Amino acid sequence: MIVFPSFVTVSVPSDITLDGDSSIILRIPRKASPESVTAALTHYGKRIRRIDTLADALFDFDADRGVLPTELLSIIEAGLGVDRSRALLIRAGTQSIAALAEFAATYSFPTGSWELRESDSERMRRMLTALGGVRAKVRVAAGPSEDAAASDGDAVLAAADFYLHDPFLATPVEPFHGILGVLARGGKADLHVFQDERRGMNYFVSGNGLISDAARSLQTPLGCIGDGWDAISGHVSNSPGFDAVTFMALRSECAFCPHFRFCVGYFREYDQDRDCSSWRRAFDLVARETNRGAKDLEDGN
Repeated sequence: MIVFPSFVTVSVPSDITLDGDSSIILRIPRKASPESVTAALTHYGKRIRRIDTLADALFDFDADRGVLPTELLSIIEAGLGVDRSRALLIRAGTQSIAALAEFAATYSFPTGSWELRESDSERMRRMLTALGGVRAKVRVAAGPSEDAAASDGDAVLAAADFYLHDPFLATPVEPFHGILGVLARGGKADLHVFQDERRGMNYFVSGNGLISDAARSLQTPLGCIGDGWDAISGHVSNSPGFDAVTFMALRSECAFCPHFRFCVGYFREYDQDRDCSSWRRAFDLVARETNRGAKDLEDGN
């Protein structure tokens, strides 16, 4: 069975155990048994960098009784550690905004954050307002919601606008906060970093043991957990990767996009027809506001 080295981070479901020294992002599936989660927390111990779970795994919601915590919630809370040294990422689903807001207000996780996926712009704004009201950290995932039909194409732009202009903003909204930092201070960071998909540094293990760069690339896996590390790392090393030259060779407009440094072709690595216009509009907005702020400083405003 593969043994990942210490310099990589592996996202793995709680019912699969891997040996080695790699950092671990432990994924808690919706139907995970409390016993399997407890065993995974014990097995991985201090290797766990973050626990990822779905909101559905933490609570149910009843209109009369409100938020009803699940058995997994107490196990995951204990798994964060007494010093809360581990991060928690909660992936919101299709729950009502009232349920999300009540849960976030009732259960405060100092190292926790919420991941929101594209939906309609009104729902995105309402979720950001509700979670911001309890000072919850948020990141917008670079992918469509499970219910793609519900997306109106403006949700990402709405999230960027909320981050930049909401007068009551209490916590940052990623990846826009990180991108703003890159524009203001320089340096490098793109969606691969924000989505934990750094090539050769992050790996994803599926529920059936396939290994890939990310969940979205499972159709072209690098191998499986029965392979050795040399085979997996060699596959990555011999692969062309994705950069401006690669996209130019593919005759992709990505190579000439003004926002290439923020995504490095993230959206079209595995689907050349992927529509990323909503993200381009959001990047445009962040860039314009950054330039406006810099000009105001120069003018003494």
